[in-house]
Formats: sequence, structure tokens, C-alpha cells
Amino acid sequence: MGGSAYGNGVPRRPGGVGLLRDSDRVEKVKYAAVGWIGLLGSSVAGMAITKQASDDPAATVVNTIAFTPFAAIGIAIAVAAYRPLFRRSEQMS
Repeated sequence: MGGSAYGNGVPRRPGGVGLLRDSDRVEKVKYAAVGWIGLLGSSVAGMAITKQASDDPAATVVNTIAFTPFAAIGIAIAVAAYRPLFRRSEQMS
């Protein structure tokens, strides 16, 4: 499975088709994507807030207002997706 059809890193089939066939890979990709969304939004919002706080001439209120909710939504999605990983199993007690 995997490999390159052209020898240059281009996959033989679209990633979505491969993910539909292998549910373990879907879970791994889901956690990676959700984590990336949460971290990206938080870092951009943090940068916008820091620029505002330090009176950076490139800072805009619009960026701060736009990216702060984006970060909050990304973190909320990440928490919802990762929550099942932190539940205690009933079988372990």
C-alpha cells in the first residue's frame, strides 16, 4: 500500500479513497487534522493579540477580532474530538 506512481511523491490514488478503506488511518488523520486546527488558530490569535498589546504598526483590530473566535472554535473542536481518549474505561475498574 502507498508508494508513488511517478517516483516523485505523488500518490497513486487520492488520499480520501485510501482513508475510506482503512479506518485506523482515518482516526490518525482525524486527530492530526483536529490538533492542527486547534494549534494553528491559537497561534495566529496569540500573534494578533501580542501585536495589539505591543503596539505593532502592522497590527489590526480586525485580525484580533477575527482570529480569536477562530481559535476558540478550533480548541472546542479539538477538545470534543480528543475527549474520548481521556475517558476511563469501565473495564479497568
